[in-house]
Amino acid sequence: MPTQPLDGGGPRYISWVPGEGLWGNDLSSMGSMEHEMSLRLQLANAMMFVPLGILLVFVTRQPRLGRTMAICLALSASIETAQYVMNAGRTADVDDALFNTLGGVIGGALAFLPRRALAGRSVEPGVLSLADQG
Repeated sequence: MPTQPLDGGGPRYISWVPGEGLWGNDLSSMGSMEHEMSLRLQLANAMMFVPLGILLVFVTRQPRLGRTMAICLALSASIETAQYVMNAGRTADVDDALFNTLGGVIGGALAFLPRRALAGRSVEPGVLSLADQG
């Protein structure tokens, strides 16, 4: 349970500049450990949405990577908006939205490409599908 109240009382801040969270205003303002931690954070943001991208491809009849990207972007923007509105010690960051969306697209591609490659293949004669075994 967070110890901070929902309205943190501090100034609300949105980081609109892509990459600002990765290197600040310039690379010299961050130490190597801070830079490495920022990179790990963005990698974690991307990895967090990979399963969502995979799921979106498998739950739709006609999967589209563009639709997967739009859904991931909308969800991520909703999360960032909630962080801004609640002002609970979190910063709304465009990098988070971009990397979350990138992770969703990567997950969608990981599921979409094999599915598309196998879509044109037919079942060998004499082999029953799961639907025929019922």
